[in-house]
Amino acid sequence: PSHDMHTLSSILAALVQKQRKGIGAYLDISMTEGVMPLGLLADGHAKALPGATFELSGSMPNYRLYATKDQRFMALAALEPKFWELFCKHAGKEHLLNMYVFSKADLQKTIEELEDFFSRKTMQEWVDWNQGQDFCLTPVLNQQEVKNHVHFKARSSFDEAGCQRNPFGFTKTENQGWAAPKLGEDSEQIFSDFGFSEDEIRKLQEK
Repeated sequence: PSHDMHTLSSILAALVQKQRKGIGAYLDISMTEGVMPLGLLADGHAKALPGATFELSGSMPNYRLYATKDQRFMALAALEPKFWELFCKHAGKEHLLNMYVFSKADLQKTIEELEDFFSRKTMQEWVDWNQGQDFCLTPVLNQQEVKNHVHFKARSSFDEAGCQRNPFGFTKTENQGWAAPKLGEDSEQIFSDFGFSEDEIRKLQEK
């Protein structure tokens, strides 16, 4: 939702600029930067309701933080069944695939099993273990690590004082050296990329 709001606000601002000044815009909107301010809300939530857990705040085995061997944390967010299946198979935990029909007691046992699982490696070892996998598992970084992260440094996400810059992505108004394609201009290439033969593409164009 936060990222959607940033995206919508950026698009509307660009449309207003185009309408009033006749100037177009190039929008570069980062989902990661859009949700960063939510950290303040999460911190407030934790302080207001200490110890409280809800479906997406720690009560589900596939959507919670796990402590590592070096007392850091990994965030597992394999909420959708396809991601949970990939995680279980990579972790050798196929017996947990049917977690979605587990009782409350079994869910707690699953959490405890994964707590033990994640306690056996350091955070960096888990990062290395997760390389190339297609499920949501990420290290919980401290503030300095976030500021020094390659993603944020490449995008200059923080100013000299260490504060987050405007995340709305409304940064560039100059021509980017390209124009929108004409209707159907790239159709042949797209069909070809999807494996259509030249004959099949020709027949589609004739319709």
